[in-house]
Amino acid sequence: MSAPDEDELKTLRAENKKLTRNLRRQTEINQQILKNIESSKNLVRMVDKEKARLEGYMDMFLNNSADLVFLFDKYGGLVFVSNSYLTPTGLDILGVSGKRICDLIEDYMDKDEHAAARPILRKAFDDCVEKELDIRLCLYGLGIFRNYMAKITPMFDGNVAKGFIVILGDVTELVLAKNNAMRLSEVKSNFLSRMSHEIRTPMNAIIGLTVIGKETEETAKKEYCLEKIGEASKYLLGIINDILDMSQIESEKFELSVNEFNFEKMMTRVSDVMSFKIVKKNQNLTVHIDDKIPPSIVADEQRLSQVITNLLSNANKFTPENGNITIIAELLADYGNTCLICVKVLDTGIGISESALPLIFANFEQLDSGVSRKYSGTGLGLAISKHIVDMMGGNIRVESVEGDGSSFIFDIVVEKGSAEVFGGGKPDDESIFEDSEGIFEGHEILIVEDIDINREILEGLLEDTGVSMDFAYDGLEAVAKFTDGENPDYELVLMDINMPNLDGYGATMQIREINKDIPIYAMTANVFREDVEKCISAGMNGHLGKPVDVVSLMKTLKTTLLR
Repeated sequence: MSAPDEDELKTLRAENKKLTRNLRRQTEINQQILKNIESSKNLVRMVDKEKARLEGYMDMFLNNSADLVFLFDKYGGLVFVSNSYLTPTGLDILGVSGKRICDLIEDYMDKDEHAAARPILRKAFDDCVEKELDIRLCLYGLGIFRNYMAKITPMFDGNVAKGFIVILGDVTELVLAKNNAMRLSEVKSNFLSRMSHEIRTPMNAIIGLTVIGKETEETAKKEYCLEKIGEASKYLLGIINDILDMSQIESEKFELSVNEFNFEKMMTRVSDVMSFKIVKKNQNLTVHIDDKIPPSIVADEQRLSQVITNLLSNANKFTPENGNITIIAELLADYGNTCLICVKVLDTGIGISESALPLIFANFEQLDSGVSRKYSGTGLGLAISKHIVDMMGGNIRVESVEGDGSSFIFDIVVEKGSAEVFGGGKPDDESIFEDSEGIFEGHEILIVEDIDINREILEGLLEDTGVSMDFAYDGLEAVAKFTDGENPDYELVLMDINMPNLDGYGATMQIREINKDIPIYAMTANVFREDVEKCISAGMNGHLGKPVDVVSLMKTLKTTLLR
């Protein structure tokens, strides 16, 4: 065989190069295919891993969910149930697999409730519709049922139902909250109805006796009407004060004002105030004060007096004529700078039933309606008293047997006073008016008040004292009296707050720019603590509430004008 010539060699070399290139290209393709295959495998492994991770979280969610979670196939047979069902029932998934929802909960429901729920559950599964219903289950034994909201939801693949998910959420606390809210609403509704009656009763007396007093010519009858009008007015004011106190407590704005005072004199003053009512019912009041109690203590004298007055008033109300009321104050412990004082108010009254004892200090509660109709009252006094004692760091309790009297007991830890304090607090009677005729002769005051009747009341109260009274009808007129160049000789300003054009706060601030020293006292129906603080912040020297307390008014005038 002859050797290939040069042309054949060139052709062979060209074909060889071509084959080599194709082989190299195919090798590269094969390598890329292998890489793609490996990448696909990695992707599959990653997907499987992520799927397993998500399934793990789903399993944890289902098994650790506080809700009871059930999964059913399209025939209504159980496929899965969460541990929140299995654990308290002591069952396992194999023991309940394939069961229907009605069978799963039958042993844990009230029979009548189960009979009522069964057709609703069956219809939801048969009709493949979403459904919600309330059920009660006793999963944890001890006869304790909890409330659940059951929600049945069909699971579809396109338009084909493939199964159902049922979730039972525990709504026991929500139900309790709802029931408590409804009960509180009912209690407050009853309270408002009772308050309407309590307020209208003295108002009826005031209006009726006013008409009788105007029409009669008999002096004795007029005096009788005025006396009864005074009693009804004080009773009405007491109701309003209780409502305002409870409003402050409800809004968490109720505060204490601590001062140093003589404990024994405070107790004496409270018992003296109540003695009129007690004597009127021919009751016997006995007061025992432990001489070991420090003469001077530091606490909120007004609120402490209020608690004792409330307890004495209750004893007086529920104790029949010729009954006995005893108040005892004793030192239980001495801690050096502080001491523990216990106050007891004992009576021989009608007592309290065992069923009523847990509610005796509750807000807006009162004894049964028959008792409330017979004895009247707001039902707030004891609730307010408990709140005051609680704020003082003490506790209040009651011991009572129906028909055999009651004992109200409270104790508080108080700071000892730095020195013996004689007196303290305002006078309890109107003795401050003795020898008051002409007492303020030569003194002039400005009264800023936009209501005619209020100006007339002040004129009537002060006309015998000899004080010279000038009037302004709003804040602008009051400021004008200090800026018109007359340089008034006022020694005191009694300032209303709610007035047209310029209120008492604005008027005070403008007057203070002209006269920094003149005493200005608010005289207003705004009597909450924040109202008092607002008055002081505006530049006033003090605060007098409405209705006008004549004793406080006279004390302020004496302190200011006769200094």
